[in-house]
Amino acid sequence: GARGIVSGVAEFVALRGEYASLLAVALLDEARGLDVPPQQQAAFLLSALAVLEDGLERTPLSPHLTLELASHYRDLGQYDVGGGGPLALDAYERTAALLPNYWQPKRDLGIVLLEAGRPADALALLSEVVDVLGDAEPVDDVRPFLEAALRDVAQRAAPAYGRGGSAPSEAAR
Repeated sequence: GARGIVSGVAEFVALRGEYASLLAVALLDEARGLDVPPQQQAAFLLSALAVLEDGLERTPLSPHLTLELASHYRDLGQYDVGGGGPLALDAYERTAALLPNYWQPKRDLGIVLLEAGRPADALALLSEVVDVLGDAEPVDDVRPFLEAALRDVAQRAAPAYGRGGSAPSEAAR
């Protein structure tokens, strides 16, 4: 079952480093599709995270492992919202730093920042990604997130009278 896969993969990772961790990701993703109750799925995902964290300790500059780790943390909903730890956010930031010339990690970080209630930070990254992509096809996948960040920033910056307060007097302007 899933436990046997996780322990076997963990042993393989201990022996082989980053490439084994990448293989572990594929095996763990496949095993995650097992038909088990949600509690077992969560436990399995935590085991997968432990395997990835171990692989990342062995190869700390691996953008592939940090991206996989971020993705799994995000699956658990552990980005910095409602008391959850900033684990996914940290991993996405690390991935973007390791791959500064690639737009995908910046897009992913921007989306997580938006989800974490940090639209101004998301807006800066997503704007950069849209500028880099120009008219390339992937820009269509980024624009909805950029628009959401723009809306959120505008809502937060809206004057009090836009939220039910009274308009400021001419003298105050």
